[in-house]
Amino acid sequence: MLEMYGFIAAFTAQILIFSVLGPLRLIDGLRGQIEGFIAERTPPIDPDAASGTYRRLRLFRLLGLGTAVVGLLLLIVMIGYMLRPDWHDGPIEGVVPFFFLLQVLPILLAFLTAGRFHEVLKRSLPPQKRKAVLQPRGLFDFVPRSTVVLAVVVYVLFISFLLYLDRHPFPGFAGALVNIVGVTLIYALVSLSIYVTLRKMASSPLQGREDRMRSVGLAVRICISAGIVCVVGLSLNFALVLLDQQRWEPTFGSISLIVIGLLTRLALKEQMRIPENPGPAALTN
Repeated sequence: MLEMYGFIAAFTAQILIFSVLGPLRLIDGLRGQIEGFIAERTPPIDPDAASGTYRRLRLFRLLGLGTAVVGLLLLIVMIGYMLRPDWHDGPIEGVVPFFFLLQVLPILLAFLTAGRFHEVLKRSLPPQKRKAVLQPRGLFDFVPRSTVVLAVVVYVLFISFLLYLDRHPFPGFAGALVNIVGVTLIYALVSLSIYVTLRKMASSPLQGREDRMRSVGLAVRICISAGIVCVVGLSLNFALVLLDQQRWEPTFGSISLIVIGLLTRLALKEQMRIPENPGPAALTN
């Protein structure tokens, strides 16, 4: 029963963070960015130019809240399943990431909508002469070396753990080679994302040079943190199997997603300067 209670707590927190608080605070922050740019721009921009974008942002916020309803229904079904004495972690472990993808979809659509509006503004602005500015583009210009070292240490320790498991396998273990290839692909994807971010430092009408640098640093930190959390999560899953505690896997899977979300939230809060207590009329216009 402890496994069920732990999962209920973790999955409920996942619903609150990604379906309720996330869309509310993030979309308010996106609107605040756009309003601040419109108010400060010279020559002035018609405030009504963003009305369509605001309507779509409100829609995505409602969609985010709608995923909370879906999550509660899933939680009720999963509790009913976990009350059976012969329940297995596999089906629930598959539901958690699937529901997470559903949760982040409105947030991603909100980012795309705001980005599209930024591009429209950029094309409408008068052409400006470009000035050559030397900008740092190396990895260590945006993240401390200790963070990169931590990612490497986590990778090496996980491979060592896999080699141990290869000598002491459990039923269902795919082998060290398969898992090493898998984790290497995760790190390769993270590295590719960082490379693209560092090389595609596109300017935005909402950002000056310093803000753009913070945006790149934010993206790089999120990529590295996500890679570390993924590998640590895999290590925990294997450790739980060794300890014959597989039923805790869905709980730790949900907690891993929450950790990634909170790290992203902290970085976004710094970047977007979202106020601690946004006004109740944030999206009423």
